[in-house]
Amino acid sequence: MPIELPMISEPLASGPDGRRGRIGAMPVQVIALLLFVYAAVRAVMVSLTYDESYTLLHHVLPGVFYPDTFETMPANHHPVNVWTVWCSTHLFGTSELAVRLPSLLAYLLYLVATAGITRKVPSKLLRVAAFLVLNAHPYLVDFFSLARGYAWAHAGMMLAWWALLEQLERGQVRRLWLPVAFSVLATYGSLVLVHFLLAVLAIQTVRFVTAPRHLRRASDLLLAWMLAIAGLAGLLPYVLGAMEGGAFGQGAAGFWRGCISSLAEHLLYDRPSVDDPLVVAVPLVVVLLVVLLATWPRGGRRRWSEGNLVVLTLPAIVLGSMAMQHLLLGTAWPMSRSALFLLPLVLVPLVVMLTGPGAGRWQGVMLLGLAFVFTGHLLANLNMSHTREWFASGEARKLFGLIVKDAPDLAPAGRVITVSSGQQCFGVSEYYRMRLGLEHLSFTERLPDQDFAPADYYLVESWGQELVDHANWELLHHSTSTGTSLFRDRRSLQVRGVAVAHLDQGPEPFAGDAFHGMAQLIWVVPDPAPEPPVLIIGSGMVLQHDERNWITFVLRRRSNGTIVQERMIASKDQTRETGGPEPVSVVLRIDERLGPGDEVRFIGLPYILFPDLHLDDRTMSVWR
Repeated sequence: MPIELPMISEPLASGPDGRRGRIGAMPVQVIALLLFVYAAVRAVMVSLTYDESYTLLHHVLPGVFYPDTFETMPANHHPVNVWTVWCSTHLFGTSELAVRLPSLLAYLLYLVATAGITRKVPSKLLRVAAFLVLNAHPYLVDFFSLARGYAWAHAGMMLAWWALLEQLERGQVRRLWLPVAFSVLATYGSLVLVHFLLAVLAIQTVRFVTAPRHLRRASDLLLAWMLAIAGLAGLLPYVLGAMEGGAFGQGAAGFWRGCISSLAEHLLYDRPSVDDPLVVAVPLVVVLLVVLLATWPRGGRRRWSEGNLVVLTLPAIVLGSMAMQHLLLGTAWPMSRSALFLLPLVLVPLVVMLTGPGAGRWQGVMLLGLAFVFTGHLLANLNMSHTREWFASGEARKLFGLIVKDAPDLAPAGRVITVSSGQQCFGVSEYYRMRLGLEHLSFTERLPDQDFAPADYYLVESWGQELVDHANWELLHHSTSTGTSLFRDRRSLQVRGVAVAHLDQGPEPFAGDAFHGMAQLIWVVPDPAPEPPVLIIGSGMVLQHDERNWITFVLRRRSNGTIVQERMIASKDQTRETGGPEPVSVVLRIDERLGPGDEVRFIGLPYILFPDLHLDDRTMSVWR
């Protein structure tokens, strides 16, 4: 009769003696606990990032459980991340920890899986070393303390590895669907893991076909294929939309000089700083080749086990699938965070080959050396202020708090405070306006190759320091860890908060006619003209039904019939959600003397005619 083999869900042996117990030895558990606590504290301390903020405000809170547009930042909709963050925020609110809680759960699963993979390494010292090789990477830990789909992608991938290795070790061809199910989870965390899913499915199919009949069950393979097909079918509209929107064209043109070099650069975490990150990637490839050659069957005296064949074949299938996609469909290679899955993809086979049956003393020395290097690199990059990918905004919450604390000395209550910001800090401003109640702050983004727009405060990231106007800007704070500085414009202190003029369109019910034309308020400079600097604020209540249409607010200054100064902002960049009235404002500061008869016009322009928009309570105020 068929022999029923142990299932992965049964208690696992804690050592080579076969005693049942908890996963891994005590040192592994302690290290895992320290890593998890570190990630959890970072989830609280590090400010939300641009991508997290966008996902929360445009996908999670509006309840966009499946992407419906691919023109703007489509890759920020990682399905399993959106679904789990939606649950977390509805239970615990929108704090940084609540938003990132699902990723911490994914980290627990990742740690359990890596402990399970290393649990049967005979030596306790090598078991700890193997666990560190799989975990001691600061760039990898980053994503378990961020609300991104990569956390679930790596957790699902490692769970699939663990389940597959357990089945290989026991010669088991039952429950073939389990690694496939974990691979589907990984794919819903990051679409690039579809290559891993296909590789696991192919390997499980081959294992079923080549296994003795009495050990296999057709229903197991059928279920594995059904899970894979259902998972891929659910992602098909996403894939087609992303292809049409051009998302798959974003990435690296080459494998080495693009995919691998960008991954190596981010894995380094800038410590040490090297001109060519491939000098780090190449030695790791050499190590893999040395291990491969050392274990290669020679002269028929030694044969690879099924486990060795699988752990080497699976990454080869993944890389081959990616290459075929690149050649046939013209898609780009993944870069940096999208390519991060390649790290555990190659480290698991490396650990298996270095600790498997027949591994000698030199394999142990090599494993200890890798663990020492990786752990030292992790310890050198421990921080509570930033992540490698979005380091500039790591302390954005602190900087916004400093602005709020300083603003009462700068302007009277009721005046809009203007902030000109670099891209990453601007990207999180919308979240912190909601989180910290900063509705009186108006943010403007500094685009690449442009100067900072005139404002009360400036958030200058490391790549904009050369644009600082030291003659007129006063440094309030500089973060040495993120390279971001906060400046106050000394000239703003000269705006004394005296209202020169106030133009009001007056409130009208939003149930009135939709706004399709051009709304305009005009201030004509009197004689005598107010002394500079003059601050002009245009504001109104905007109702957008969805993200396809919005109103652009423009403040346009004319002198002798010629436009001499202009500021504009789109309502979609300031509104927190669609479907209800939201305040929008645009600010123009004039530092030179105005001439009597000059005009400043406050204009509202719709992007397109439909869907309908509503504009109400338009006001323009002039301060000096």
